[in-house]
Amino acid sequence: MTALSKQDVNASLLDLRTRKALLDMIEVATVAAAGSSEADAASLTGSMNVVTASDGAKGVILPRGKRDTSVRVINSVAGSALLVYPDTGGQINALTATTGAFTVPGSNEATFVCDTDLHWYVAGGGVEALDNLTMANPINYDHNTTITAFATGGQASATALTGEFNNVTTVATAGDSVKLPTAALGLKITVKNSGAASLAVFPATGDAINSLAANLSVDIAPKGQMTFRAIDATTYHTDEFLTSQAPTTQKGSLVVKASDNAANHVVTVTNASHGQAATHSLPDPGGVTGTVLESEPAQSVSGVKSFTAPVVYDHNTAITAFATGGQTNATALTGEFNNVTVCATAADSVKLPAAILGQTITVKNSGAASLAVFPATGDAINALAADLSVDIPVSGELTFRAIDGTTWETNEVMVLPAPSTQKGTLLIKAADNAANHAVTVTNASHGQATVHTIPDPGGATGTLAVLEKANAFAGRLTTTDGVAAGTARVMGGLAYSNAAASAAVTTTATETLFDTKYSIPANTLKAGTVLKVRFQGIATATNAADTLAIALKIGSTDAAPPVGGTTLISIPATDVVNNDVFTGEFELICRTAGAGGTMVGVGTFKSIPAAEGTMTIKDDILASTSVDTTAAQLLAVSATWSSANAGNSCRLDFMRVEIH
Repeated sequence: MTALSKQDVNASLLDLRTRKALLDMIEVATVAAAGSSEADAASLTGSMNVVTASDGAKGVILPRGKRDTSVRVINSVAGSALLVYPDTGGQINALTATTGAFTVPGSNEATFVCDTDLHWYVAGGGVEALDNLTMANPINYDHNTTITAFATGGQASATALTGEFNNVTTVATAGDSVKLPTAALGLKITVKNSGAASLAVFPATGDAINSLAANLSVDIAPKGQMTFRAIDATTYHTDEFLTSQAPTTQKGSLVVKASDNAANHVVTVTNASHGQAATHSLPDPGGVTGTVLESEPAQSVSGVKSFTAPVVYDHNTAITAFATGGQTNATALTGEFNNVTVCATAADSVKLPAAILGQTITVKNSGAASLAVFPATGDAINALAADLSVDIPVSGELTFRAIDGTTWETNEVMVLPAPSTQKGTLLIKAADNAANHAVTVTNASHGQATVHTIPDPGGATGTLAVLEKANAFAGRLTTTDGVAAGTARVMGGLAYSNAAASAAVTTTATETLFDTKYSIPANTLKAGTVLKVRFQGIATATNAADTLAIALKIGSTDAAPPVGGTTLISIPATDVVNNDVFTGEFELICRTAGAGGTMVGVGTFKSIPAAEGTMTIKDDILASTSVDTTAAQLLAVSATWSSANAGNSCRLDFMRVEIH
């Protein structure tokens, strides 16, 4: 049935009385939307209804459906949807009977036609609510990656963001910029800063972000991410507060927000390295404002409280383990910290209290033998069967945490994640032994701080071979693999490493050797000797377009400029910027020894000094070249600035020389 309008009646050839009767039937009603469901929505009374007060949640109810009738609904509120419900027992399209609402967008209208009693049909002009929508695969949103922010920043030339998700991977300097598209109501743009410096995000010209004036930017710190939602045609909003609602009582919320700074400073809230899982509670200041006093661990205070001494935990010292061991008569532990000072015989025992979720007990073995720690009767430790013990070696300490009412857990695996790349993890864990043996890993007495590196075994498993120490040597060392008549094999090792960075090369345009260098003693190089060198430095300060050239040399005089010698690596003059890195490594083989000795070599280097992680590698070949092995040979790296400007400065951070 087609909806009948007043214009249709007035244009008809019906007599005046009939037209008047029909016009009375076609009533235009104004109805204010109400409620939030079919139970409390406003009722429609006319065949044509102008609805006000819609806000996305409020609704109206159609009259009881009679076949061949129609109702026209006009949502007069721009930008706010209107929910239209059927009468009790009725249905719209295939929506749920009685409660299934049809959505009419703001400034839109819809005509509902009753095709059978209690059933309304509507097409177009609105949006059907989907009860359940199941996607077979994740939705792929429009995204752009490897975006480079505009260097030097600003709005005018800022890199335009065109995707819904935008990963900015290059932000070389704080303030480098990107720009949002022109705001359109409902538009959502997410920006991730994967660069090295703070990223400035500008709106399109004339637009604004949050309550800032038009054309002003917001900053995203490195590794940070922000979502911008357009609330109208000129304004984007971001989440300015981090809000966490009370989980059960719905009373109170935690709000974390930034305050204006005198300058564009980034304030970072992070955690120190913790030795345990910890919950830090904000104390009640007793008023509307307060200053947080953080203790270790956190302590709730009323107002401001100063701690003049370390916090003292419940503790018991001078505990004697039960001789002969076992669970039944084991010494009961009653403190949060328990120092067992007498453990005369291996397996003398102590016993944890009955497990209570959240309880923490620390046990220190200061005795003379291995200590057995039992759970309370019926409880268990880790994945062991109930009532079995774990051992703490002499001078060892274990912390037990109750994860429920019957189970204690300890740290069975020491986990050390990679600190920067997040690739790889170092795990240290015990394996089951055939008998109750304690395997101890310790260090010999060292004469210096030392880093021991576990080599890659080239497979899923490997066995460590640990040398007692590195030996200094004069000349070359050989080994016969333990057989007196065996073939001698060349050994060698570290000849030099710089213990500190070099002095800066600055305010000079003359080629200058860094003062971290190594002089190979006379007669060290023999036929077959392998010389390995690796270096790395950084341009700490740069002036305008001045350039920096780097060279690795052998046999030069220690002067400025250096005289003679052979250049092994030559990194060409480059217009560097602050913190650009240069690096290279080279290997030499001595072919023949003596005053007329010869050597060949090959190396690689970072072809253009640049930021860390942006290396382009080139090789450098040394054909057969003369070398006097009977004389000392200076191995050094030089730097040459194009201008003697005090704003130019570089240093050598790393130099290592090996002789094999």
